[in-house]
Amino acid sequence: MDLGTASGSSGLALDSLDVFIGVGGPAYRTDLEDSHPHIVLEERTFSGKLWFDRETKTVYREIDPAEPQYFGPPGPEIDRAWGDLLRGEFVRLTPEEAAPYLPDLTVEPASGHYHFEPDMFHSLHCLNAVRKELDKDYYSKLGPSHLEMEIQNSTAFPPDWGRIHMDHCLDQLRQAIQCQGDLSPVPLYHHEGMSIGLGVGQTHTCRKWEPMRHWMDERKMRQLKDKAQ
Repeated sequence: MDLGTASGSSGLALDSLDVFIGVGGPAYRTDLEDSHPHIVLEERTFSGKLWFDRETKTVYREIDPAEPQYFGPPGPEIDRAWGDLLRGEFVRLTPEEAAPYLPDLTVEPASGHYHFEPDMFHSLHCLNAVRKELDKDYYSKLGPSHLEMEIQNSTAFPPDWGRIHMDHCLDQLRQAIQCQGDLSPVPLYHHEGMSIGLGVGQTHTCRKWEPMRHWMDERKMRQLKDKAQ
């Protein structure tokens, strides 16, 4: 497709989207500049589809045993998968990267450095929080985490903080989904004996996870090296 004509009848010029082609793929003005070489596009088919078993006449969720499982009955395996997914989600900002957010942005008292979390990790953090809320009976038996203890011992967080946090997380996920604006079709498949159709996703165009994960790990390693010097 000719990108010069991609704006269609809306009259929105492509240039106004502040899009450019980086070293690895499309990046935006709002992406942290250091990440640009690690942004690569790929086509991917999502897992976890809902399928209809023609023999049993029941609906089931597809599970790929070769992939880490992030949802399902709670347990150590799923928690490890999320721990690996979110590892190192908070990393340092250089003074130059922090400059646009000053003077409101302040350094972390313990380290004396500015920190940030890429919005993708913010959304994943929120999704994990919602997941745990669905299984709160299980997680309440494990006792509070270090972060939860810090919140409980702080007067800054009101008694209904749990609900406030959930509302924030759900709204974060809503806005992230609308921001992404994925228009890949999800055809509705109808089966005998079912009054509703099952939406089955097809191929999507995504930012490739592995290069972005490598970028985060790389920044963390830089941070550790600077600390050692």
